[in-house]
Amino acid sequence: MAQPVPGRCCASQRLGHAGGDGGFGVDDAPVREGPVEVHLRQRRFAMRSVAGWVAANGPLRNDMSVDAAAAMLWTLASPEVHRMLTVHWHWSREQYQDWLQETLTAALLP
Repeated sequence: MAQPVPGRCCASQRLGHAGGDGGFGVDDAPVREGPVEVHLRQRRFAMRSVAGWVAANGPLRNDMSVDAAAAMLWTLASPEVHRMLTVHWHWSREQYQDWLQETLTAALLP
């Protein structure tokens, strides 16, 4: 398996190697968090909080874990997906909101 080149990975990759806390890189050396890393860590925490709330208020689809639900929320509600659909596909705000609601409901709820 190829090893990452130090200093050549994106913030989300460094965050992913940090065990979720954003504190350590792939070589266990401390990694300084810049604004991007802080934002990603905060978004991940927020998505996990939302997924936990959904799970506490009713079952998730097929006994999905809170972490799996958080990953779906993280991905589907990402700024990148929003931009792809609204800028590149010219969806209106209402189209995007309807799609996100329908997609998350189908993905997360029984």
